[in-house]
Amino acid sequence: MIRTLLLLALFSITVSEGKYPQWSFFTVCSNQYYSHDKTNLCKIKRLEFGHHVHGIKDLFDCVFMGYQWQTVAHPRTLQPNTIISDLKANGLNENDARPVVTNCQKTHGSKITALQYFMCLWNNAKTKPGILKWIKIKNENFFKPC
Repeated sequence: MIRTLLLLALFSITVSEGKYPQWSFFTVCSNQYYSHDKTNLCKIKRLEFGHHVHGIKDLFDCVFMGYQWQTVAHPRTLQPNTIISDLKANGLNENDARPVVTNCQKTHGSKITALQYFMCLWNNAKTKPGILKWIKIKNENFFKPC
């Protein structure tokens, strides 16, 4: 957890100084959690996001904290309005996303995780294209086959 916070802090400082990196939090967090686990890194690169991927919950916690879609302090709180607002810039239709997010919250309750939010949006035919576009921003080289 400390390693994640330090990584996110460094990444945030870099961005705030105007040094826009060539990666997104998705790439940074994936490389952090799977740098010594090529099997699961390859699953992520093939867009396999199920519970069978070791450490997947930690990956999405890292990504969501990086984008400030989830608070860092415990108890972690997800920020659905920020998620939708940020993803609108990548083609996610707010009118499609809002009911998916609302239904996801009802299904999973107050202890909903970043992974559960992501999976709700990923598994919905209307929101998946926007999520896919967001994942691949600044990440084209990351998704080269293993």
